[in-house]
Amino acid sequence: MKCSSVISGFLTGATVASVTVLLTTPTSGREFREQAKDRLSNLREQGDIILKNSLDIIEKGKEAVILGKDRILPVVDSIKASVEEWKKETMPHQNQIKDQLREIETSMKQLETTVADLKK
Repeated sequence: MKCSSVISGFLTGATVASVTVLLTTPTSGREFREQAKDRLSNLREQGDIILKNSLDIIEKGKEAVILGKDRILPVVDSIKASVEEWKKETMPHQNQIKDQLREIETSMKQLETTVADLKK
């Protein structure tokens, strides 16, 4: 939700409330105008406070993102280094397993040939 939509919603609500008060107030015009000025001034102050708080929240969010980046990058680099080290360590084993699988395939083919010859 954008800050401007929050503020416009707040101001719309304030306007509707002001009109409602105008239509239902049993006071004189002068008293009503003074009350309306006071309320408008109060609404402006509250709007300024909300705007300031919203800007503070946005700034804190930006700071959190920057801090998060600074802390997560070393972790990512460490994980990448660990994965690369694991790959280097397992490469000889992978090659050994591939060689053993080739030997098994060769033995299976020889066995199939021998069984086929025996059946003849």
